[in-house]
Amino acid sequence: MPYGFAIKRRIRVRYPEDWRLLNPVSPFRREYPFGILSLAANGPAGVLHIEFSVEIPRHRLAVGDFSAFREMAALCKRWIEPILVWETP
Repeated sequence: MPYGFAIKRRIRVRYPEDWRLLNPVSPFRREYPFGILSLAANGPAGVLHIEFSVEIPRHRLAVGDFSAFREMAALCKRWIEPILVWETP
């Protein structure tokens, strides 16, 4: 049985500089007792870089960690394939 898992995803979006992102991406990092979830977002005007990663080093979770794991899974679902909403001039 494999020992834990890690998922990393990098997304780069080029867009016209006069467009505006209506749902901005805010970087965050959450540490759970069983792993780490992080999201970084940056870039110059006209380019958006998103780097998402989740790391769970163990292959078993404690029963008390299940609700936190569900929260982590919901955030993962949101950032594995993000929906970005743009406003054009």
